[in-house]
Amino acid sequence: MDGLLEMLLVGSSVVIALIGLVLIPIGLPGNWLIALAGLVSPLWLGGNWLPVSVLFGAALLVEIADTVMAARFAKAGGAGKSGMFGAFIGGFVGALSLTFLIPIPVIGTLFGAAAGAFLGAVAFEMIFAGRKWSELSGAGWGAFLGSLAGKGLKLAVGVFQVVWLSMTLFG
Repeated sequence: MDGLLEMLLVGSSVVIALIGLVLIPIGLPGNWLIALAGLVSPLWLGGNWLPVSVLFGAALLVEIADTVMAARFAKAGGAGKSGMFGAFIGGFVGALSLTFLIPIPVIGTLFGAAAGAFLGAVAFEMIFAGRKWSELSGAGWGAFLGSLAGKGLKLAVGVFQVVWLSMTLFG
């Protein structure tokens, strides 16, 4: 393959991966974009599929972990199944809502996801389990912290993915 075209493909792939990394904190699927950027290696540069499989596997695993973390932390804080489900739903709705209402990049999404997880865990426990507000602060804070931990994990995995992709393309 022509050297200039190869440099253009590699450079574009790295730029797309870095854009994916920036998208993670604002709640967009940056881990998946980074994985897609890795397709340049086996498809156009004649590289191996194993590094790309690692990128997609990491994206899948961290997506599952992020989804589960707010619910698990809520459970650790004392929530039942309804609170765990509420933390999941609330985190998703909160992230979407505050992303657009708070125009400060990253802050609206992270705070929205965490606050939504808190409110969802508490509201679902009150509505479906008949628990009182005074019993639920631990569950709400657990969901709040779990949501933040999930986003932090996604960002850490995103950094790993960008480093892995760079090593694959340049090494």
